[in-house]
Amino acid sequence: MSVASIAGSDVPAQDEAAEGADAETVGDEERLVDMVERLGEKRAESRIKTLTAMVSLLRCSVLHLPPTWSHLFTLTSGLERCARKGQGIERVLAIDAFSLLCLQLDADELTQDMAEFKQLLLNILTDKSGAELRVRAAACSALALGTFVSPQTDSGRLSEMLANFEAIFSASGHKGDGSVPVHSSEVCDLHESAIDAWCLLFTFAGQDLVRAALQKQMRKFTEILESGDVDLRILAGQAIALIYEGAWDTQGEGFRPPRLPDLKETVHQLSIDGAKSRAKVDRRRQRANFRDIFAYITTGEFSNQEVKLGQSGEVLILDDWTAKIRYHFFSQVLQQGTNTHMEQNSFVRQVFGLGPPVLKVTSGGPGGGRMSKTERRCLLQANEKFLKQNRNAQRTKRQLRLSESQ
Repeated sequence: MSVASIAGSDVPAQDEAAEGADAETVGDEERLVDMVERLGEKRAESRIKTLTAMVSLLRCSVLHLPPTWSHLFTLTSGLERCARKGQGIERVLAIDAFSLLCLQLDADELTQDMAEFKQLLLNILTDKSGAELRVRAAACSALALGTFVSPQTDSGRLSEMLANFEAIFSASGHKGDGSVPVHSSEVCDLHESAIDAWCLLFTFAGQDLVRAALQKQMRKFTEILESGDVDLRILAGQAIALIYEGAWDTQGEGFRPPRLPDLKETVHQLSIDGAKSRAKVDRRRQRANFRDIFAYITTGEFSNQEVKLGQSGEVLILDDWTAKIRYHFFSQVLQQGTNTHMEQNSFVRQVFGLGPPVLKVTSGGPGGGRMSKTERRCLLQANEKFLKQNRNAQRTKRQLRLSESQ
């Protein structure tokens, strides 16, 4: 991952921006406190309305809550009660709110509360008879994000959580007789959430987990490539690319791709699929994704993607599958608030190597915060040159190894 940015140098303008941001944060914190107090309403409709507003606030604002925030226990207790005793959308919203809260507070402050809530989420995740599918899907994302931010996560806990997600999406692999299962859209959504969660945590994987994935999960993801759901096929393909990236990074020149010829053919067919039975927009999206996946597993080449972060003048460059998977997951969780958190949330910026938040300054005058087109182009060219120089030798080695194995 790389970032290009230019910040204004006008100190008075920055001071005014900081004061404005502080005032806005105080107002948002007061709104959150009011919502916390209303989580105990008896009427489900009132709690759902409160949770909806809370999720929107946590998505679209970075609150900078203090480490000793006095309402934390009341908030997490209220969310746990809604997630445990609520019905349908109330449970989903409570789980989503907890996920977003994980990004608003220091991880150390959430350790104890997270452990209690995580056990509830695990119970929901494994409840195949009582919990609604959409609630279990929300639990997948929350567990993945909670594990991702937790300082308590080690290789053992990471492996256990990966196994929990695999137990869900494995049902989209081949049946015992080798046939491809057919699922409802709700089941497919659950399996997609499980793969998303698995991929996020796998970006942390060390050599042992990568070796295990090559031996076991690779086969399952290859089977899911035959699924009738386009999103499942794309996610499975990206998971395969992520495993390959992990293998190249941890094993270096000793990595030899398993069963590469079969996999190459399957991915290649998906990259040129023109079946009229599929929707035109699905075919286009599938071909675009699998062209990138095919290029990566055959040549080691990754097509860099540039993401403009709002009006700050920063451009995030996704230069490997780890960065792409993480950005996809965070954008799914944050939705319309993605750019806000990318610009202002210290933890999110740390994940993507963006450095400290850049203060907003008024554009249109000297020291303004917006880059000109010329400045932006020069920065992007400089970043692109650095990335190419830094990765060229590694990609050449990958290409040589791949040509030797074919």
